[in-house]
Amino acid sequence: MFNYNTKKNVSDLRKLMRKNSIDSYFVTHNDEYFSEYVPKNKERLKWISGFSGSAGSLLITAKKLYLFTDGRYLLQAKQQTLNLKCEIINILDIKPIDFLKKNYNSFKSIGIDSRTFSLVEFNYLKKVITKTNIKIKILDKNLIDILWKRNLKVQNTNKIFFLSSKYTGETNKIKLKKIFSYLLKEEADYIFTQDSESIAWLNNLRGNDLDHTPITFCSALIGKNDQKLFFENKNLPEKIKKKLGKETKVYNSNELYEIVKKKISKNSKVIINENKISLFNYNLLKKITNNLLSKNDVMLSYRSIKNVTEIKCFKKAHILDGIAICKFLYWYKNYKGTVSELDVVKKIDSLRYKNSDFICASFPTIAGAGKNGAIIHYQPNSSTNRKISGSDILLLDSGGQYFYGTTDVTRTITRSDKISNTIKYHYTAVLKGHISLNLSQFPSGSPGSFLDTLARQKLWDIGEDFAHSTGHGVGFCLNVHEGPFSISLKSTSPIYGRMVFSNEPGLYKNGKYGIRIENLVYTKDLKINNKNFLTLENLTLVPYEKDLIKVNHLNTEEKKWLNNYHKSVIRNISPYLDKKELKWLEKQCKEI
Repeated sequence: MFNYNTKKNVSDLRKLMRKNSIDSYFVTHNDEYFSEYVPKNKERLKWISGFSGSAGSLLITAKKLYLFTDGRYLLQAKQQTLNLKCEIINILDIKPIDFLKKNYNSFKSIGIDSRTFSLVEFNYLKKVITKTNIKIKILDKNLIDILWKRNLKVQNTNKIFFLSSKYTGETNKIKLKKIFSYLLKEEADYIFTQDSESIAWLNNLRGNDLDHTPITFCSALIGKNDQKLFFENKNLPEKIKKKLGKETKVYNSNELYEIVKKKISKNSKVIINENKISLFNYNLLKKITNNLLSKNDVMLSYRSIKNVTEIKCFKKAHILDGIAICKFLYWYKNYKGTVSELDVVKKIDSLRYKNSDFICASFPTIAGAGKNGAIIHYQPNSSTNRKISGSDILLLDSGGQYFYGTTDVTRTITRSDKISNTIKYHYTAVLKGHISLNLSQFPSGSPGSFLDTLARQKLWDIGEDFAHSTGHGVGFCLNVHEGPFSISLKSTSPIYGRMVFSNEPGLYKNGKYGIRIENLVYTKDLKINNKNFLTLENLTLVPYEKDLIKVNHLNTEEKKWLNNYHKSVIRNISPYLDKKELKWLEKQCKEI
């Protein structure tokens, strides 16, 4: 779709840096709304470096390139930047801003784009370089946008739609009243947010500004009895405006300053979230009021705990998804011809699209055969597409956005009965970690780090580990990755009842294969000795790969859990399969 001649792009950017008297420049993955995923016309990091991962930033100097990303993308980053002589740095080892401090003698000035640099990042940058001679040059125009010629105004508001309360469990009016009450409690006048996912949740509003997260980009100023929404294109269909209600007024994004200036006084108390407000918008608000209150996004806290209706709908979504995946697995196991990774992607997508409640994939399908499976978030394309050989195992990670909710499931599968004992040994270790987390019960409010250890311990026992978190929160027909919590070693965020998240330990052998097993689960309340505990219930309904399990490595409790899980798969999915598919599923789910 766009020109990614990265060598030329880097050269042109360096010329522009010199023209602006900047000797180093940050290119972040962020767009102006700080979503995990960005639209194609905002993929600035990919345009300059070729790197397509969903997390990362590039520090470009007159002679060097430094790309910072996390463990999921290290291999991918190395492959995608081969022609640039780019140094790949794991952010767990050192963060980009800390790197600046450590190497401060190499930098005189650092340029940042105020619209894609968050306030929290800017404050940390200022703090870190205080005792250095590095000067920050704040730009209100992204340098890449000067070089990269494309249409930035592509929002199609005709494709906005509402989710009925039969899916969401609450109307947008009820949710708005929660926010009005929150403002009264906090003795504040307004919330300003540019988190489009929170605004989508609040208004039961969905759209198609992203390929895999059904949102429409916008920002909002929410008062004690009304809200003002700012879209790139304010021409919403009349039926959408009516459903938003009288409390809501709609404007263009470029009207933000003038509208806010009229609405907010010098003494107005405005709540912002430092992590999700751009430096540009912060400076804009600061011109108007002296009372900016930094707090965590209350809407994120609300939406992370699903209501009873949402949990019921999640279950329905996973039945729909389970049907599609089981049909795929039957096809994959029985197809006699040659199959490539892209064939796999095409087939799984086509089966999901047959359901009228399916909206789109919840992320680009990960289908890594053999050594490609070791690239944690590998996505096949025409140049990397691999034909799947008989000895390959396939790591398939995919998901869907349904009106009933969001799904995300990973299975590592084989078409051969001649898989090495080493692979089976590793698969079974991952399965044991996966089951260990499923069997857990723990006090309400426990941090995600506790659960992460439960899954990881089974890998540690055999001297292995994995370079990603064990799990992530999941939105309701929103981002497949949702905070504020995660199941990771450093997560301190508490876990409460009715939270939905993934359970996905893995094991990766560079240049050989990758193994990951993932279900979505939710937390259920449990009383023990009059104390509030939580247990996990699975949402995903897809059989595990029995041809890769070393049964004698499972203990009695693990076997019991596995058998009960497969009974649930049979019970929920079998009514929707034809005779051949059902016979295969019964064999796959046979008791061990």
